[in-house]
Amino acid sequence: MSNLLVQNIKHTNGTTAISVDTAGRVTQPALPCWSVEGITGTLSNNGILNWANSNNGSDTFSFVQGGVTWSGASDYKVTVPVTGIYMVNVGVNMRSTSSSNSLGIKILKNGTTIEPSAAGKEDGESNHFDWYSINLVLSLSANDYLQVKNTGGNDIQFPSDSDTGGYFNGHLLG
Repeated sequence: MSNLLVQNIKHTNGTTAISVDTAGRVTQPALPCWSVEGITGTLSNNGILNWANSNNGSDTFSFVQGGVTWSGASDYKVTVPVTGIYMVNVGVNMRSTSSSNSLGIKILKNGTTIEPSAAGKEDGESNHFDWYSINLVLSLSANDYLQVKNTGGNDIQFPSDSDTGGYFNGHLLG
């Protein structure tokens, strides 16, 4: 029987890649991941969801790590730094502003819709907020970017408090 005793695993440049504490918990301080939250107001059909668009200031949140970049209000893109398999999650609390009540969102990869990423319904009530979510495992290449788009055919509205509007997050699985 042999044991490998290690506290940190480092790249040849000295950057800590993996740490193990005395309880055996493993951390990856440079793991590519992101979370953007906070969305309010109304968004037109075919619009890109405008995360962290809030009049509430501190109620919005964005976090990126491990080389992920977040473009913010310029175009709401998350760009990944390395090729790999990513877990991507979107949750949105929304309602239709139209009497036809059709709602839908999809994830875009490099500006192109990922078809199986749809969440929505044809008969959503225009006076009632509903929660919609998308959870995907995606193969992404370095510098690919992701966005979330309104694809339901109508304007959508989010709650007036950004805390309950939704989230867009993900991380590298490997």
